[in-house]
Amino acid sequence: MDPSKFLTQEQIDWCDRHIDFGWGVNTKGEVTVTEHLYFKKDRSFDRFPVQFAPVKGDFNCDRCPNLVSLEGAPSHVGGHFNCSSCPKLTSLEGAPSHVEGDFYCERCPDLTSLEGAPEHVDGDFSCKDCPKLVSLEGAPAHVGGRFDCGNCDKLASLEGAPAHVGGRFYCWHCVNLLSLEGAPARVGGDFHCFECPKLTSLEGAPDHVGGEFVCWGCPIVSLKGAPSHVGGDFSCTRCELTSLEGAPAHVEGSFNCGHCPKLVSLEGAPEHVGGGFYCGKCPKLPDSFMGIIDEYEERQIDWKTAHKLIHSYTARKAHSIGLI
Repeated sequence: MDPSKFLTQEQIDWCDRHIDFGWGVNTKGEVTVTEHLYFKKDRSFDRFPVQFAPVKGDFNCDRCPNLVSLEGAPSHVGGHFNCSSCPKLTSLEGAPSHVEGDFYCERCPDLTSLEGAPEHVDGDFSCKDCPKLVSLEGAPAHVGGRFDCGNCDKLASLEGAPAHVGGRFYCWHCVNLLSLEGAPARVGGDFHCFECPKLTSLEGAPDHVGGEFVCWGCPIVSLKGAPSHVGGDFSCTRCELTSLEGAPAHVEGSFNCGHCPKLVSLEGAPEHVGGGFYCGKCPKLPDSFMGIIDEYEERQIDWKTAHKLIHSYTARKAHSIGLI
């Protein structure tokens, strides 16, 4: 197809200058490529002056120092879409509606909104390291892989997060995160909300986490709101807990509540723990609890027995003096 029938000479010159590995035009006047769309080293353009057709492979417009808009991007990307490290990009308006691979908009220092993001991402979606992002509103409804909004300094809640995340969910080191409200009800992989210095509650956390759940380094005062089921390890170390009330009922991996200086009781511990149980470096925790855990770790008792002893004051005291 003769490009001159649909494009101006200025648009043709732009395509020749910036698009790597050749290009063409379809009957709609959209710019096409064979499979992947890559730009040459000169990425000084501030916008796409043409409309790109859907691509079978990847679309990479990362590291474009002047890019201010994604208008003109393909409506569908069969591979990955990457607009990371674009310092002047403030929104995702114009982004594809469906990405079959991963979608990356990481390290965009002026990105304030996810409005315009794809509705559906089959792979990972990452908007981490965007210091001006204030909300997850506009995020995809469905992410088949990992969702990562970690290290976003202005994010205060997870409202607007995807309803479905098939892989991991990361909201780690968000220094102004106050709440987990808005998180998906179910996460297929790990859930990491560690090192969030203003997060005091797990209310709003997923009810089911297929992998590990990590909330260490947060001033959490209660485990109320924690998932009921964790398929991997559960770690709430270095928190402000006084007891384990609200802990998951079922932890398939190990449970770690060590380095909690205010912890005075293990009551509320999970009914099922598949791996180890760690509560060291908790100076206020009575020895009667520690003795039970030591025996469990040494495989002298099973977790069912340990759980009963932990939750019975009479049995715990009797056990501590060697009566049972």
